[in-house]
Amino acid sequence: MFDVIARTRTCRYMTREHIQDFVDAGSMRHLSAGTRLFGQGDPGESMYVILSGGVSIVKTDRDGVEQTLTSLGPGEIVGEMSMVDCQPRSAKALVFADATLFEMSRKQLVQLAKVKPDIASRLLFAVVETISLRLRQTEGLYQALLARTLSSQESGGAGF
Repeated sequence: MFDVIARTRTCRYMTREHIQDFVDAGSMRHLSAGTRLFGQGDPGESMYVILSGGVSIVKTDRDGVEQTLTSLGPGEIVGEMSMVDCQPRSAKALVFADATLFEMSRKQLVQLAKVKPDIASRLLFAVVETISLRLRQTEGLYQALLARTLSSQESGGAGF
């Protein structure tokens, strides 16, 4: 699994030695398709690197309607926002294909930062990049939705 983790975006700024220490600090989880990794509103205590399989991120709106926001596959991280900001999970994560995940809890990350601050800083930089990339993608989707809504209103559609 070392080589799989080493090729992920999460480890892009780490040396082989850093990656080994990172792997030693976390743990592996194997989950079957259909398993809930975490629920919307759950405490955010861990982030996960998907090594195989896939995880869908699903949001439930005020009316109870579920919407799949994205599906993530090998090499991607999930759960990083809540682990970093200590806020409840903003969506739920469902395993859609049998998955092997590398888990890093907030407690493990804090311990790693105390012992190996260079590794933790490299990891957090990669996590912040991922959050930034996802925010930019979301902004693009929002802009497209807004443009469609305004166009619909101009042509006499119902809009919002």
